Amino acid sequence: SSSDGRVSPVIRPGGEFTYKLSLMRPGTFVYHSHLNDVDQLSGGLYGALLVFGVDDNYDPATDHIAIVGWKSTDPKSAEDVDLNGWAEPPVQQAVVDETHRIRLINIAPAGRVSLQMLKGEKPVLLTAVAKDGADLPKHQRVGVETSPRLGVGETADYTFTPTEPGIYELVVGYPSHQWRQRWEVVDGTHRFRLF
Repeated sequence: SSSDGRVSPVIRPGGEFTYKLSLMRPGTFVYHSHLNDVDQLSGGLYGALLVFGVDDNYDPATDHIAIVGWKSTDPKSAEDVDLNGWAEPPVQQAVVDETHRIRLINIAPAGRVSLQMLKGEKPVLLTAVAKDGADLPKHQRVGVETSPRLGVGETADYTFTPTEPGIYELVVGYPSHQWRQRWEVVDGTHRFRLF
């Protein structure tokens, strides 16, 4: 409902309605409906809501979303869940000493997800920088090999700065199923084709 106590109208198929939001701080948030939640969430009615400060710039080459959702109202296997709507995540390109922000969002109706970055099978430190839309204080910006598991509706931001070239993998998911996204990291003297 709105601040004046009125409920937002039902938006009919093909219709539209403009929401005006007053956001108090930059951060990573998630939007979704609260009407017939499971059916609408499994139908893809959700998304990331990124809020930036006046002087911030968004660069999709270094700012990434990892949003976990369901494709079925009654998931029975790994095929019933997805990452960013992908069956298989695309290859990510990166350069040594370039910092990437990874915004983990769990909007599946149940389950807890985590992420980690691997080089070979060795975990690489990620730095926790934000939780549920709020920047972490400096003393909480710590390196982690595997993120704490996020419950439904939670968000957490991490940064990753590769220090050497090679093949890395971003691993996101549940204990029973994980997505692996290949990251190809080159030194600054190489150019690469964007996918």
